[in-house]
Amino acid sequence: MFKQEGTTNPHVGSSSNSVAQSARVSAVIITKNEEHRLRPLLESLAWVGEIVAVDDESTDRTREILEAFGATVVVRPSGGDFDQQRNAGIDAAHGEWILQLDADEIVSPALREEIQRVLTHPSGPVAYRIQRRNYFLGHEMRYGGWGWRGVKLFQRTAARYVGHSVHETLTVNGPTADLTQRMLHYPFQSLTQCVERQNFYTTVQARLLRADQPKLSNQRVRYHLLQRPLKLFWKSYVKKGGRREGMHGLVFAALFAWFEFLKWAKWWEQEAGAETKTKNVPREEATISVETSGSDTPWWHTLDALVSRYNIYTSRQAEQLFSEGDPLSTKRIRRLLWKEPWKVFWKSYVQEGRRTRGLPGLVTAGFCAGLELLRWAKYWELTCPEVVASRASPQPAEVALAR
Repeated sequence: MFKQEGTTNPHVGSSSNSVAQSARVSAVIITKNEEHRLRPLLESLAWVGEIVAVDDESTDRTREILEAFGATVVVRPSGGDFDQQRNAGIDAAHGEWILQLDADEIVSPALREEIQRVLTHPSGPVAYRIQRRNYFLGHEMRYGGWGWRGVKLFQRTAARYVGHSVHETLTVNGPTADLTQRMLHYPFQSLTQCVERQNFYTTVQARLLRADQPKLSNQRVRYHLLQRPLKLFWKSYVKKGGRREGMHGLVFAALFAWFEFLKWAKWWEQEAGAETKTKNVPREEATISVETSGSDTPWWHTLDALVSRYNIYTSRQAEQLFSEGDPLSTKRIRRLLWKEPWKVFWKSYVQEGRRTRGLPGLVTAGFCAGLELLRWAKYWELTCPEVVASRASPQPAEVALAR
């Protein structure tokens, strides 16, 4: 592990009492190739005593930007273990309090003031939970079940991450309380970025599931592949009110249902093993067969590689559709998002007979249906004024005006 020492944050605020409390806070960030969205977070941390970043071997300008803000940079490969990345940041920090952050979060002025205020009480809790204010493609998601509240601010000696996952587990030794102000959260500026990140997460999650559940019956795997995504969609879109978010709610619920499918498809892929997929079932059913447009790249890959490849391919398809004529109405796009993926699934799984080929056939049909969903979702992304505007100004006015 290589550690590169930074300097004191040169952007610390100047109010006397605020400075006294801010000097006690170390902001700890985990990063990997975040050059395009890191600066807003760092600017929102101008008030803290130090910034510590644990970087997962970024290949872009992430470390250069961090160092320009006076951050201490610890370069450490994660291997999908975010718990230990965060612990490494805690170990490198010197502040009495840790403010744990992701590169897609922003500390609002209101949250900053509340943190500075609660730290003036020496006999208070040792940790504080902060709720996120989530944005999906520039749209604040009030419904759909995406709300998250967790411990983000804690005394350095009172908490430790104990898991080995992309979704961390923090153990706190002492009382906790809730802050009222929320953390701004901008995880995805595009659907391409969303799919890229979830492709990584589902691969790690599948590996952890395999370690925890190495053997499941075919019936149980079929349930996870087919019924769990449908239940997740129903929960987000109907039960948690995602439909009240309009097209953003529909796209969000449908995509995350497909990501649930991908997680279990990758579990099956790991369980089946390379020998099973290439010898014991027909090759075209072992992986997904799709056109390569004349490319000399092999037409069969792991699911992880296929998602990466067709994440780009569906973007090109959407751009081509968009350029061919007048944009379709939102009503028409909604209908296509509902119908076309199911038509692709029905054709692949039933009409073409893949249901007779067991789990490989189900994985193939589900994957292809997801590609159709992604194609129309990306077409909608190009036509939605709110999404287009969010790319020009990804932050709310309250953050920009506070600088």
